[in-house]
Amino acid sequence: MDVWWLAYLLLSACGVIQALLFALYAFEARRFAASRRAKPRGDETVGRVMVFAPCKGIDAGQLENQRRLFEQDYPDYELTFIVEDACDPAVDVIERLRRAYPRVASRLVVAGQATDTGQKVHNLIAATGDLPEQIKVLAFVDADARPSPHWLGDLVQRLSKPETVAVTGYRWFVPERWTLPNLLLSSMNTAVAGLFGPGGFFLLWGGSWSIRRESFAQADIRRSWQGTLSDDLVASRVLRAASAPIEFEPKCIVATPLDSTWPRLIEFVRRQHTIGRCYSPFLWWGTLFFGGLANLTLIANLALTGYGTMIAAPWTWLPLAILAVLWTLGAFRAHLRHDLAKACTDEMPAGALARLRRFDYLWSPLVGCFNWLLLVSTIASRTITWRGNTYYMARGGSTRLISRATLPTAPFASHIPAPHHLRLAAADKPDSPSTSEERTPHADRSLGHS
Repeated sequence: MDVWWLAYLLLSACGVIQALLFALYAFEARRFAASRRAKPRGDETVGRVMVFAPCKGIDAGQLENQRRLFEQDYPDYELTFIVEDACDPAVDVIERLRRAYPRVASRLVVAGQATDTGQKVHNLIAATGDLPEQIKVLAFVDADARPSPHWLGDLVQRLSKPETVAVTGYRWFVPERWTLPNLLLSSMNTAVAGLFGPGGFFLLWGGSWSIRRESFAQADIRRSWQGTLSDDLVASRVLRAASAPIEFEPKCIVATPLDSTWPRLIEFVRRQHTIGRCYSPFLWWGTLFFGGLANLTLIANLALTGYGTMIAAPWTWLPLAILAVLWTLGAFRAHLRHDLAKACTDEMPAGALARLRRFDYLWSPLVGCFNWLLLVSTIASRTITWRGNTYYMARGGSTRLISRATLPTAPFASHIPAPHHLRLAAADKPDSPSTSEERTPHADRSLGHS
C-alpha cells in the first residue's frame, strides 16, 4: 500500500475515533444537564449574596440585561455595579434601574482607570476590597448577559455543600440579526458550551460564577488578579492549584444578545484565544492539537472527494463515506448541545432558535475549521484590544496597558444626580512589587475547604 494512502487512512481513523469520543462526551453532558434541570431547587439559602457586575459602555440589550438582575427570585442579595468612570454611558442605565427598583439593595462603584491591570480585573479588585460583614457569597455576572429570574438561586445553591468551592455557568449567544458573523460566532460559542458537563475541575466563566466568601479570601484571588488581564482564567488557575473543585451548573447558562460584524468577530475570537494561550497554555496547545487532527481529517477528505469526483476514481466512495460520518457526528453533537442550553433558551422565540440550530447542524464542521485557523493565527500573539484598550501580555500573563480608549460621554450623564450611596473607590491594591510595567500573578495558593 502506498505510504500516502496509509497516512491518510491512519489520519481518518484517528479523526473519526476522536469525533466519536466527543459525541459520547456530549451525550453524557446532555444527560447531566437534563438531570440538573429536573432537580428542583431546595429551600435552603447560603446567606446574603453580593452580585458584581462590571460595566463599560452600552452592550446589546443592556437595559433588559441589567433589569433581570433586579428581578432575581433569591431572597437575600444585593447588587454592585462597577464602572471605570462616572461619565460612562452605562451609568445612566444603572441609575435608572436603581431608581426603578428601590427595594433591591444596590451600589455603584467608580473604580478609576487601570494602569498595569486589565480594566475589568481592576474594577473587580476595587469592588471586592471592602465587603460588608453579612456577605457570605460572591457572584459575578457580565453586563451583556441576560440571566433568568432563577439564575442567582441556581448559581449559589450548590455552595451549600461543603465540598463545593465555586460554581460556574456559561453563555449562549443569541443573534439579534441573522447575519453570517453572528451565526458563526454563535456556533463557535455553542461548541465550547458543549464541553461543559459533570465533574469538578472546569474552568470558570467570568460572566456567570459564584464562590463562598471565605474561599475567595483563602485563595487570595484579589492578590492573584493584580497585574493580570483575565479574571476567570486566573481564578480558575488559583483554584485548580489548590485542588478546589469547580462545579458546572447547566441552569446558569445565560443568554447573551449578540450583534457582531466581521472585524468584531475576528477581534473577539482572536482575543479569547490569545488570552487562553497566556493564562491556560496546556488547554491552548491541547485545542491546537486535537482541533488540528479534526480539521486535517476534514480537509483531507474534502480534497480527496473533490479530486476523486473530477477523475471519476473508483475509491471516491471512501472519503465521501468518512465525510458523511464526520458530518453526522457533528450534527449529533450540535443537537445535544442545543438541548444542553434549554435552561436559558425556554423563553426565546422558537423560530429564532430553530434557525440557529439548523445553521449549527449543517455547518458546524466548517465553523470549527474557521475557529481553528483563528486559533493558529494567535500562536505568537501577545497583544489584544478589549473594550477599546490595548494590552500587552508578557510570559505568565502579567499585563501592560499600551493605549487607552477615549471614554464616550453618556448623553444624560450631566443630568443624573449623584446619589448619596454612590461610592467612589480607588482600586484597593494589595502589596505588590514596585515596578508598574509588569507583575507576575501569584497563582500558587493553598485553599482550605470549609
